[in-house]
Amino acid sequence: MEIKEILVIQIKQIGDCILTEPVFRALKEKYLGCRTSFVVSSAFSGIFENNPYIDEVISYNFKKPFAELIKIRKKKYDVVMDFLGNPRSRGLTLFARSPLKLGFTKKGSAFFYTKTVPASSGPEYVSDTKFRMLAALGISASPRPIKIYLTDEEKKMFADYSREKGRAGLVAISATSRRPARRWTKEHFAELADILMRSHGLMPVFVWGPGEEDYVKSVMDMMKEKALMAPPTKLRELASLLYNCKLLVSNDNGVRHLAAAVGTPTLVMTGPTFRECWTPKEKEHRALQADVPCIACSRTECDSMICMKDLRSEEVVKEAADMLAIHKC
Repeated sequence: MEIKEILVIQIKQIGDCILTEPVFRALKEKYLGCRTSFVVSSAFSGIFENNPYIDEVISYNFKKPFAELIKIRKKKYDVVMDFLGNPRSRGLTLFARSPLKLGFTKKGSAFFYTKTVPASSGPEYVSDTKFRMLAALGISASPRPIKIYLTDEEKKMFADYSREKGRAGLVAISATSRRPARRWTKEHFAELADILMRSHGLMPVFVWGPGEEDYVKSVMDMMKEKALMAPPTKLRELASLLYNCKLLVSNDNGVRHLAAAVGTPTLVMTGPTFRECWTPKEKEHRALQADVPCIACSRTECDSMICMKDLRSEEVVKEAADMLAIHKC
């Protein structure tokens, strides 16, 4: 079977979409000259611009989904790969014209796909899991690091900001998460930022997105030192800022994947999730997790928050200092 047109579907979330990016490199290596299309939420489709392995980004608008359905229906694809497997992505797969439709094995999946692929039976890096679907196409390529392709101009966007504000360098801090159970405490983040400034001469810059400004300000108000609050940024601008930071210290959220994709080392506090699933395998990335019996419970909210409270700021600072020394950040 000759494969020239490939449609990849991963509408959300931002981290999952970034973790899908290596798939396109493997597809292009296997099928020379093929054309790849990526269906992704319009909220963050821009971060896949300038990617030499993605020929078309189809911005999915959740409020007006039929426009994308019609666009996809008009074209014929040789392969459709649905990495999400929710009702919306299954609907897109169903409407797409293709002799080969791939998805992960789930209840009811046989109706939407011509071939299903078993997902991992245990904790596995999500990007590696996606490569399991490639095996159905006879692709045995090893997973590779995630990557966002910034232009030279974008890389320089925050270079002056970093030099002027950074003392010995900037350390980005992402203290937010849309899931409350994944948030390290405000007090710990404030203490961490103070120690980084006093003991290491580094300048913390708190990054934030829409609706997160007040939360971040409340963390900074707990500090004894005066850190930086990042200016309002779009996603590619945030990626540029992260590119110019020595390290990101973060909750388990989308920002961690954005930083890893531009080559910035990441140190992440995890609790309700399996750290093996979301932490890149490269040595530049680490995840800390408390030793409590309820770890990786998958809850989005929690009354005790013991897994996050038990991670002390001193532990995180020690790990951050070790990473900065090893990688000469």
